[in-house]
Amino acid sequence: MALMRTRSRIANPAPPPSPIPTAKGSRSASNEILAQFLDNTLHIPDLTLPASHFPETPASRLRRQPATPVDVDLRSLLSSSGSIDRLLGSAKEFGAFLIRGHGVSVDELRSLVREADWALLGNSENPRGFVVRRNGDREEMVWIRNGNERMESLQQVERYRDFSEKMDSIANKLDAIAEQLSQVFYTNAEKQPSQKIIQGKEIALSLYRYNHQNSMEQNPALHDEIQKELFEHALSLHLPIEPCEFHIQSEAGPLTFNAGTETIIVTVGKQLEEWSNKEFKSVTGITTFSPHINGSQPSFSIELRFSTSSLKNVVERNFKTISIVDQIIIAIMFALVYKFFVFISSLITGT
Repeated sequence: MALMRTRSRIANPAPPPSPIPTAKGSRSASNEILAQFLDNTLHIPDLTLPASHFPETPASRLRRQPATPVDVDLRSLLSSSGSIDRLLGSAKEFGAFLIRGHGVSVDELRSLVREADWALLGNSENPRGFVVRRNGDREEMVWIRNGNERMESLQQVERYRDFSEKMDSIANKLDAIAEQLSQVFYTNAEKQPSQKIIQGKEIALSLYRYNHQNSMEQNPALHDEIQKELFEHALSLHLPIEPCEFHIQSEAGPLTFNAGTETIIVTVGKQLEEWSNKEFKSVTGITTFSPHINGSQPSFSIELRFSTSSLKNVVERNFKTISIVDQIIIAIMFALVYKFFVFISSLITGT
C-alpha cells in the first residue's frame, strides 16, 4: 500500500501555485520577479582576461611580428662574421637589408636639401651637366659626378659651388659604403664565379623631391620607370632624409616597412642577381612619405646606384662563352674517347 501511494504521487504531480495577486490586481508579482531575473541574466558582465602566466620569448615575439629585412651596423661587417651572415641571409630572402652607422649626419642631409631646393630643383632652367626628370609628384636630379661639362658649368655659376661640395661629400661616403658591401658579396657568395676582381666601378647619385599635392599611389608611370632601372646596377642605396615607408616589390610579393635617416636601405639589383646565379634576389624599391609630417613642405631622399663594368664582363664570360683553354681540353677528351671506342671495336672484330 505504501508503494501504491508513492507511485500515485509521482504519476500525479501537484499543480503549479496560483499567481500571487498584486495590490492593483493587474498582474502577478511572479512576473516582476521573472522580469528582474531575465534582465540580470541577459546583461553581459565586463570580464578581463588574466595575464598570461608564460613569459614572452624571442621566438614567440618573432612569430608575432611580420618578417622584415635585417639591419646591420656598418662597423660590425669588419669584425663580426655573424653580421655578414645576417646580411647575406636577408639579401637572399628579401633582396634587401638596412645599414646603421653609415656616417652621414642629419645636419649634412638638411644642408644639402636647402642648397638643392634653392639651386636646382623646382627651377625651369638647369645648368648643363645636370639631368632633372619630373614624373608626377616626384622630381629627380641625377648627379653626373665625373662629367666635365658639369664642372665647367659649376665654375661659371657661383651659386652651385656649395651645392656641388655637399653633393660630392655625400657621394664619397655612399660610394665607400657601396664598395665595402660589394666586397662582402663578392667574397662570401656561395655561387660566385672564379673571378671577383672589381674594376671600373660606376655610380649614379640621385636626389629626389616629393611633392604632396598628388599621391604616388596614383602614378603608375613612376613604377614602370623604376622597374626599368632594376637592370642597370648591382646595388642601390636609399637614404631617406626624414621618416618614411619603404616598399619592396619582388617575385615573392610586396613588402612594406618603416625607415628613417639613421638607416640606409640597400636593395639588390639585376646585375648582382645574375652574377650570383640568382643566389641573391633583385627587387625594386619605392620610398613614400606621409604628407602630415611636413604639411605642404616637400620631402627628400637620396639614392646611389652602384655597378661595376668588370661584374658585367664576368657574367658574360662565365655564362655566354667558353674559353680557348676549355675548348682545347674538351677536344682532347673527345679524341681520347674516340680512340678508346675504336680500340674496343677492333678487339671485338678481331675475335
